Amino acid sequence: MVRMSLKNCLLGRYTAAELRDKARRIGLSGEENSIACAQKLAESMLKIDNFRNVLLLLHDDEIRFMDQACAKEEGFRPAESQYGAADALFRLDYGFIVSGSREFVIPADVRLAYQHIRTDEFEKKRKKMSWLADCVRMIPLIYLTLEEKDLYRMYRKRKNFEESDSELKTLLDEYLKMSDCPCVRKGDILISKVLEEKDITGKILKIQEKMPANLVPYSEVRQITEHGYPYTEKEWKLLKKFFVRKCGCTADYADMACGVVWMELAAGADPEMIGEDLAASEITVPESERKNLENMISLIRLNVRMSYYRGMPLYQAAGEYPVPLSEEEIGK
Repeated sequence: MVRMSLKNCLLGRYTAAELRDKARRIGLSGEENSIACAQKLAESMLKIDNFRNVLLLLHDDEIRFMDQACAKEEGFRPAESQYGAADALFRLDYGFIVSGSREFVIPADVRLAYQHIRTDEFEKKRKKMSWLADCVRMIPLIYLTLEEKDLYRMYRKRKNFEESDSELKTLLDEYLKMSDCPCVRKGDILISKVLEEKDITGKILKIQEKMPANLVPYSEVRQITEHGYPYTEKEWKLLKKFFVRKCGCTADYADMACGVVWMELAAGADPEMIGEDLAASEITVPESERKNLENMISLIRLNVRMSYYRGMPLYQAAGEYPVPLSEEEIGK
């Protein structure tokens, strides 16, 4: 097999227009021809600081897979249990599928750069940073706003993760500067960037000021980051089975459908509106089953953590806090 470079892999995967778009999104000009554009992209992606920031956010299974893939110069076929980790590297453009085969390969220059970064000291930091980032990613999904001290409390819900406030603040300061971070910090409060973009931060803070943060346990954070919803809970298993049996979905596609439902419910969507989002995701619910789906989602909704209520399920919040306002009502 010819030794592949990151530049050549990018050229093989993307059109000229896609390369220019990717270049512009990371601050490059994107005006060059496709070869020059791919070269600039590769150079930027392989800069030690940029590459290290990407690696710092990989989960344990993903970094183990990266270790294995980098040791295979000729590429290899991942086991089924490794498909998720392989897909993560593929989406990051640091791993590729060899055309005409199912071989997964890390380009030679990526492997070389990885060797310079992958030290014991780096690995200690990655374990802390990737878990902290997972906790921060829960904010736009489950809380909208969260005090920094509550973020640290959530972080420490994972066994053997007991770093001090000062160490966590240092890690958080670093993560907030990364493009992947979905939040901004104002004083001692972390705020979803979506609220800032919609200019409703002040109104949400006022609505939530007397609501305690209902902190998510480690197991639930991992389930949401891995599958997009709390897949081990009974009602979600039944919903996944519905998508497989009644809608003809594959297991992976049913997981995606459940993730759509969970995200919409967490954001406060009405059950009857979720069908439109499923249709947009190319999931067809037979007419004869639509009422059954709506009834299932209505029951599931009671137990879903709602971002409006700072992670409190609807059944707990009902009667204690006001009914959630729509975005239009909040914006008035």
